[in-house]
Amino acid sequence: MEMENLMQIINTYISIEPSESFGIYESLVPQMNELSDAAAVINGFQSSGNGVRNGEFLLNQGNSFGYYGADYTPVRALAERDFQRTIGLIDSFTRREIRISLKLQLAEQL
Repeated sequence: MEMENLMQIINTYISIEPSESFGIYESLVPQMNELSDAAAVINGFQSSGNGVRNGEFLLNQGNSFGYYGADYTPVRALAERDFQRTIGLIDSFTRREIRISLKLQLAEQL
């Protein structure tokens, strides 16, 4: 819930002060990396697998990483302001599947 609220703040700042929005999002990436890494381990031990196979999240339609903060909505809006910085933001995620998902969704909007 807290991460969702922070994403709303980021979305609000995009139209007011994009650089502040980038700064907030970039400062959250280390925590999002920790959450997604932990979720991949924990979900992998559950009997259903919960979308994890061999330690990686399964890519499917939509963005299944939203609960860990890797929300596509602000990424798309940030890309409209500064595409190169947005790519750097995406590349700061440690999980390959999150980077791929975000880049694919961004490419679909071009």
